[in-house]
Amino acid sequence: MKISIFPVGDESITFGCLRRLLAGVDGYHVEGRTFSYSEAVEHLKKERGSNVAVIDLQSDPDKAWRLAEEIRSKLTEVRLVMTSPRSDSEIILQAESVGAEEFLAQPLIGEEVLRVFDAVRRKIDSRTAPPGKQGKVIAITSNKGGAGTTTAATNVAANLASRNKRICLFDLVLQVGSVTSFLNVEPSYTILDLVKTIRRTEPTFREDFLTKHASGVRVLAEPFCGEHSRRITPADVDEILDTLAL
Repeated sequence: MKISIFPVGDESITFGCLRRLLAGVDGYHVEGRTFSYSEAVEHLKKERGSNVAVIDLQSDPDKAWRLAEEIRSKLTEVRLVMTSPRSDSEIILQAESVGAEEFLAQPLIGEEVLRVFDAVRRKIDSRTAPPGKQGKVIAITSNKGGAGTTTAATNVAANLASRNKRICLFDLVLQVGSVTSFLNVEPSYTILDLVKTIRRTEPTFREDFLTKHASGVRVLAEPFCGEHSRRITPADVDEILDTLAL
């Protein structure tokens, strides 16, 4: 599946660099022209297939933000990537709030460009998996500790595994997660190891990061050290859920 990438903003060194970095990379096509903020929506309406709009915030941030919101509301199938010389937490959070899938800091770096568009591709693939082939995510939560969520989650997982379902169980209370001790398993790898390698690992090898329990449940272990949980972002968790559900 080829992904078409549409630069939006003013023609710039950034978009020229984007074209050079993705030239010859299988599965991607960057449009040869740059679309203005005013014409982007009308042009994208005519396009079919998997499309990504890369919106440059530098020339006119107000127009860029309004355009992102318009695309998200009118063209829900178009993926958004925002780019800017700024890369502080405030602008990244604002990009997320308008529906951007990813953020590219300028100047562009080849490895980061590939990481961003590969992540977008995985999200597209996960949404277009054939019916019956895509997994489900079941979340069991509580607003306080000691309510029995680990017990409930473990019992649900074991019950589903007994019905020959492929199950992955992990605890998102990363600092004090207790699934591994609850099931008395000794993992070789944790969620942190998977986060470090997920963008370079084929789906078939991600099974290596899971610890199998006698019940058939596969466990993605919490970090060995609670402090290491700070290295895992919400975006990392989202990517893990997307890829493990395939």
